[in-house]
Amino acid sequence: MSAREKIAFLNGLLEGLNPGGEAERKIYTGIVEALNALADEIDDHAEVLEEQQEFLEDLSEYCEQLEEDMSSLEGEYGDIDDYMDDEPGETFDSRECPECGHVFFYKTEALNEDGSLQCPECGFVIQD
Repeated sequence: MSAREKIAFLNGLLEGLNPGGEAERKIYTGIVEALNALADEIDDHAEVLEEQQEFLEDLSEYCEQLEEDMSSLEGEYGDIDDYMDDEPGETFDSRECPECGHVFFYKTEALNEDGSLQCPECGFVIQD
């Protein structure tokens, strides 16, 4: 028997037994109303909990996908720690390739002697 069914049963008893005094009737009616309010709150919390569980499942799937993507990248490019040898505070410039529109970052040391730079996406040589 669910909580709502038990409350309905108590409400039926209250109506069927018809307690003698007005004070007793008010007390029992108040108790049944309080139980109904608690049951409503429990239902509301159950809905919120279900939404949160769905969100958590979606988040978990997203994290699993990120882990798979990271593993794939590490397989292609090696351990990411190998790329973290750069000095902190080192700055990068960005450039948009006029040929393909790809935006990329580069160190100023990567510029050729004539100031040109090759787009890593399409290979187009960008002249300064």
